[in-house]
Amino acid sequence: MSFDPKFTFWLGFFVTCAIGVSTGTVHLTDIVPADYIKSVTAYIGLFSFVGSTLLTAMSGMSSAKSGPLAPAPTIAQAQQVMKQAQESGK
Repeated sequence: MSFDPKFTFWLGFFVTCAIGVSTGTVHLTDIVPADYIKSVTAYIGLFSFVGSTLLTAMSGMSSAKSGPLAPAPTIAQAQQVMKQAQESGK
């Protein structure tokens, strides 16, 4: 299962903007009426939390590998690497 990279990109863009508003980096003064700023900031904070969670889930579900760390090499792979290292050192 994977997600369209364009969708992930745009969701990430909007989530990043929402995080900027919800943390106070971007101020809503003169953009939103003063009476609504507190409510809008709260809803945007909720959107940024849920959106960030979705981005993490989408990233994990779209991954082709089981985890971010490479598995330990097999004995045969390790021996091959050692052999190549010895040959290149001569």
